[in-house]
Amino acid sequence: MPVNGKGSKLSLLKNGDLSLTDATGIHIWNSKTFSGNSQPTQLVLSDTGNLVLCTLENVPRLLWQSFDSPTDTLLPEQPFANSSTQLVSSRSQGNCSSGFYKFYFDDDNVLRLLYTGPLISSVYWLLLWKGIHLWDLGRTTYNNSRKAVFDTSGFFKSSDNYTFKPSDFGTGPRRRLTLDYDGNLRMYSLVESTGKWDVSWQLQSNPCRIHGVCGPNSLCTYHLYNGRTCSCLPGFKNKNHTDWSYGCELESKINCNRTRVGFHRIPHADFYGYDIRYVPNSSLSQCQKECMKLCNCKGFMLRFVESSGVHDCFPKFLLINGHRSPEFNGIVYIKLPEDGKLLFSINNKTQNVSTLDCSGLGPVILDRMYEKHSEIESLMRTLLWFATGFGCFEATCILLVLYYLYSTNQGADNTTQGYILAATGFKRFSHENLSSNQLQWDTRFEIAVGTAKGLAYLHEECLEWIPHCDIKPKNILLDSDYQPKVADFGLSKLLNRGGGGLNNSSFSRVRGTRGYMAPEWVYNLPITAKVDVYSYGMVVLEMITGKSPTGTLSFDHGGLTAHGRLVTWVKEKMNKATATRDHSWVEEIFDPSLGCEYDINKMEVLARVALLCLEEDKDSRTTMRQVVEMLASQQ
Repeated sequence: MPVNGKGSKLSLLKNGDLSLTDATGIHIWNSKTFSGNSQPTQLVLSDTGNLVLCTLENVPRLLWQSFDSPTDTLLPEQPFANSSTQLVSSRSQGNCSSGFYKFYFDDDNVLRLLYTGPLISSVYWLLLWKGIHLWDLGRTTYNNSRKAVFDTSGFFKSSDNYTFKPSDFGTGPRRRLTLDYDGNLRMYSLVESTGKWDVSWQLQSNPCRIHGVCGPNSLCTYHLYNGRTCSCLPGFKNKNHTDWSYGCELESKINCNRTRVGFHRIPHADFYGYDIRYVPNSSLSQCQKECMKLCNCKGFMLRFVESSGVHDCFPKFLLINGHRSPEFNGIVYIKLPEDGKLLFSINNKTQNVSTLDCSGLGPVILDRMYEKHSEIESLMRTLLWFATGFGCFEATCILLVLYYLYSTNQGADNTTQGYILAATGFKRFSHENLSSNQLQWDTRFEIAVGTAKGLAYLHEECLEWIPHCDIKPKNILLDSDYQPKVADFGLSKLLNRGGGGLNNSSFSRVRGTRGYMAPEWVYNLPITAKVDVYSYGMVVLEMITGKSPTGTLSFDHGGLTAHGRLVTWVKEKMNKATATRDHSWVEEIFDPSLGCEYDINKMEVLARVALLCLEEDKDSRTTMRQVVEMLASQQ
């Protein structure tokens, strides 16, 4: 358990004891190396990273060493031995207290990874399926020495015959093997030029195979380019927006004797373990009846067995370790209160943030239109019906209607013309809206949140990854309630049709709009969802400041007047304020047309989120799901 607070001390006492105290002076730990004869001792940090307490003699005698008590990390040549030694993950990325995952030698002398959550404990590596034995995987249980170590070249070997090599195998880089807070075991190599630790090997290529990673009543989805995504099951809500290990809970409780229930179907899903029973050769209705009569049944999985051509039924008393992937041939049915029974729809998944594609390359999905749109449709039907008896008048009416539709959109560029027929009632969100003070602060904040939800759905909740590649104000449409609609997926469809991959080299030219494009486009780097994250950050910064991303701004830099773009200007303001602990930088960057009608705390959060999206290095940028979580906490 880590010691909290400044002022914590590790002291070498005169009696030869190594003592750890917290900021208040309370004793936390000691090495128990007290010697009655008060023999002189010394504490040495060796080149291997081992902190050694030994006697001060010609031939030093070892009293204590840090290599015997690893936390979540092993170093080269550090022995990992016997059943009492284990690696324990941290609780989260910013919380170093003990987490839910352990790496250890099991009683059968085999290395394993264990999830020890608040509800259950389960081994998630090494898993043995029906008919598979340890020796089939090249492992042995006969060597009871229980030892494991990796050398300076990165080669790892254990007494159960498990071995691996990192991608940069060989002497040279400094390495460490860490059980990360997400339950994955990774080897890192230090890049001396940048000071960063790069992953050179990891145990689980698909993090959704790690138990408890998204908590109970949730689904884990993995995309090669976007990583892991957690989402609550339909009818459930998030317990803690900042920590997925807490999972989700029912929005409406189920009373076995009073509540009428139904089932929600989730294809290509699996929940590992925690079956009430196994019912072979079962139909859907039989499996449903089985779950209905059991009060503790939370749902069931119906899995098709290809070898026999029948379905097996698995009623569940816990919905943990949910994993969704196109490769699964099972269907999960979740038990829900009948009044909360859900139908799978885009609106439910995006929380009223719809997507439009008016490029002719994909479907149009709308949840509502202006009343004006239905009036135009009614007018067109009436005119066309009346014109059937008057051939000449028919052509005239069509021309008049088309003229009416297009005349209200004069001055629009070719890209936005595609929306006129599909979404006549939608308003455009543009820089002109900001400069003319048409959008108040609350509206701007809701537009930022709604757009983030739409992009998070496209990036992480679709079974297939959908990058947009051209996020800008004119591709965000606003309905009558100023709810945003992410529109025009022309570039994303072209990207998917490239077939050869996600590299700029598959394009004839750079895609996107000047001022909103991520650096990857310019430097011919692989295109991922992070290009949308960058563009989103630029749109948010434009909403906050009311300034165009293509304009040039002046600012003070070391006593001199410098000129730079919008991002540089905002970063300069924030960095200067951070150094002086002055929060007035927000007031210096916000759009003056807002007057005093804004929440300075929300403004600062939104500005910092935008800058997280605008990191030059794509790996340093946040994800859209994280953006949603950060902004949702401010609503």
